[in-house]
Amino acid sequence: MAKDSQWSAISRAAKHPQLRQIEAAYVAFNLAEQATWLAITVFAFRRGGVTEASLVALSQLIPATFVAPFAAFAGDRFSPNRALTVGYLTQAAAFAATAAFIAGDAPKAAYVAAAVAASAMTVTRPVMGSILPLVTHTPRDLIAANVVTNLTEQLGAFLGPLIAGLLIVAGSPTWVFAVSAGGLVLGALAVVRVSIERMEPEPMEASQVLREVLGGYRALRTEPVARWLIATTSVGVLSVGMLDIVTITFASTKLGGDRDAGFLQTAVGLGALIGTGVGTGLVGGARILRYLVGSTVLLAVPFVVLGLVGSRVWAVILFTVIGSGMSLIRFVGSVAMQRLAPFHVLTRIFGVLEALTMVCLALGAVIVARVISATSLAQGSAIVGIALGLAMVVCIVRLHRLGATGAPPPAELFDRIADDPLFASLPAPTVERLAAAARTRSAAPGEAIITEGELGDDYFLITSGDVQITMGADIIRTMSAGESFGEIALLRKCPRTATATATGDVGMYSIDSATFLHAVTGHPRSIAEAERITTRFLGET
Repeated sequence: MAKDSQWSAISRAAKHPQLRQIEAAYVAFNLAEQATWLAITVFAFRRGGVTEASLVALSQLIPATFVAPFAAFAGDRFSPNRALTVGYLTQAAAFAATAAFIAGDAPKAAYVAAAVAASAMTVTRPVMGSILPLVTHTPRDLIAANVVTNLTEQLGAFLGPLIAGLLIVAGSPTWVFAVSAGGLVLGALAVVRVSIERMEPEPMEASQVLREVLGGYRALRTEPVARWLIATTSVGVLSVGMLDIVTITFASTKLGGDRDAGFLQTAVGLGALIGTGVGTGLVGGARILRYLVGSTVLLAVPFVVLGLVGSRVWAVILFTVIGSGMSLIRFVGSVAMQRLAPFHVLTRIFGVLEALTMVCLALGAVIVARVISATSLAQGSAIVGIALGLAMVVCIVRLHRLGATGAPPPAELFDRIADDPLFASLPAPTVERLAAAARTRSAAPGEAIITEGELGDDYFLITSGDVQITMGADIIRTMSAGESFGEIALLRKCPRTATATATGDVGMYSIDSATFLHAVTGHPRSIAEAERITTRFLGET
């Protein structure tokens, strides 16, 4: 696909009315997340050095780990805009409290308030991960929407530390939390008006809640691709937790003060933007394997050589490269998850990832602090780089063996399915699963494709030739390329109501009953269209 068509898809996604509102709020969220994380780390580092900084990271992230599955479950049970609005308002209140406690010289209370904010943040990314498939319709548009979202995220990674650094230099960490609280109030106002169509969840007994909360974990037991995508993305997140401590340690020991940490984190954010730009190649349908391999190199090698440099110029270059590798890993992982994970528990799977994100951020901070303390910055960063590279290699090999590193289905197959009236309103991942299940079929002149009275197993989409539909001795109609048949027996769970016979050479795709029903019955407009087509056909006969 040409480069201009990639950017055309990205531009189209950026202009989507609902996506604009969602992304505006997400900008505020990401700026606040990056800025406040740096602010609380600097505040703790000034009080007790690397040990207190790592312990504060743990105190924020461990509670969030347990909250994340419940937050993701709320995203599945309630309207996405409501979940985001409540999440943003809770974060704003917690940030305001943190600012007040820091200003009042109450560090323990400030750490508790920051932990509440970190826990409230766990609702945002899982809901964002499940919203994008609902507002897009093709793999190209889904990836383009992810590009926009990732650019939004990396804009926060780039500007958040910069803003935090300026506010800390001009005032104190208190200012960072106060400004972030105001930004998230504006974010809540942006998403409260968003409405996204989806199936209403079934009523649930109180005894079922815990089981459903853990639905994402159960899905991972039976979905090895999703499991290894989670592992891959977690490696990228682990590196983020490590890099926070490495950044502050590098700035303090080699650049003469922790105030440079904000500007080094800005370099990481710049690299993340570059990584997202590299990821736009996926819009054209490229295989993800090359991107995973490339991101591994970009992440691991700079860590190995980081401790050997001492100038600001080289530090900025290496932190920029690390940022691009981390961004690319997480971008590819999210896109692949939306394409390949079970959609009905997608928010909860992203909730699992969010919980693991908290664990990996905390582990990363603790591990790298221990390694650097036991060795040195140079040796510790080299050990970290080698370990991250090896972990990525294991994940890539497993995903490749599972067939998850390929490109989306051929455009002509996807477009034929997406253009079908029954599937026209389905989100892109669902259409892609239909395309993956579709089989190429053909029929010779005079061949009966389905026979009246027999059991129905497949839905047929004609790509070439003509098919005559008869009931008994009566000719009902003739169908041609672009039309489909076979849905009545599947939807009504009854024998075939008519016979379909090829009048010449016919080319088709067929989709099995289980895949067809899972897709159509999972979306309100698809069900309505199926009922309309079925009623019209039965009324005509």
